Amino acid sequence: MAGQEAIGSVNGPMSRSLSALRILASAVIDAEPWHLDPKMVPLPWRDVKLPQRLSFGLIRDDGVVRPNPPVRRAIDMTVEALRKQGHEVIDIEPMNHLEGDLLRLQCFLADGGLTIKKVIVQGNEPWPLGLQEYGETDTLHPSTYEMWQLHLRRTKWCKEYLDHWNSTKEKTSTGRVIDAILLPTAPYAAIAQCVS
Repeated sequence: MAGQEAIGSVNGPMSRSLSALRILASAVIDAEPWHLDPKMVPLPWRDVKLPQRLSFGLIRDDGVVRPNPPVRRAIDMTVEALRKQGHEVIDIEPMNHLEGDLLRLQCFLADGGLTIKKVIVQGNEPWPLGLQEYGETDTLHPSTYEMWQLHLRRTKWCKEYLDHWNSTKEKTSTGRVIDAILLPTAPYAAIAQCVS
């Protein structure tokens, strides 16, 4: 969604190997991409010494969509593996994820869905089920003032979430805020790919 600046996009690599991710990340950073991308912060690669015991916040259900059994099982397996390694996993309450998702949707549809529509039409592809909301024809284009108000609401929500994260210091046994949050990124498992 080129030009959409209300919510920063992150396209990150996926891997089954932490060492492979480290190699990729350090190679990218060592190339000093901030000389090519004006949005990047010039932050050289550095080795970070992690604490022996990490603390994870766990959100099993965001209060919006209940994950399917395979996803819940994967979360349970992850929690068990982390605890076996001596890490702490504490339950934390989700913080108004529905409002966050509505803000995301308003930001992404501020162009009336035209950016996504253009890509789908150019590719002569059927509308993916997960992008149906971009195919709506009655999406309104907010005025500049309305968009700025949306940005203010987004920033307020982000600050509330940051405060929520920082409040976990009172719940961990490490005396630090949680190091990461574990939660499902989707309510269902990936669909098997059909190859013909």
